[in-house]
Amino acid sequence: MKPFKLGQKVLAKQYELLLLSSTNLTLAPVQLDVLRLAARLRAHYTLKAPDAIIVATGILHGATLAITNDSRWLRITELKVILLNSALLP
Repeated sequence: MKPFKLGQKVLAKQYELLLLSSTNLTLAPVQLDVLRLAARLRAHYTLKAPDAIIVATGILHGATLAITNDSRWLRITELKVILLNSALLP
């Protein structure tokens, strides 16, 4: 979102191409089962809607780990959550 907010369309396109070419990332459509689980996760953990959709998508596609810088995700028990900042610090 930040590249768009800053009007950096070229950087946004570079991010998109990087994500689309990654062999370790699967892009999944948001379907009804994802939205149902996201609603339950959002209610239980008081997540923002986009975060709940991301977590629900991961769970339904077999993810066991989430990497984020949002410490609020540490409350989620359905996935192991690693804070990127903590993982990078000695």
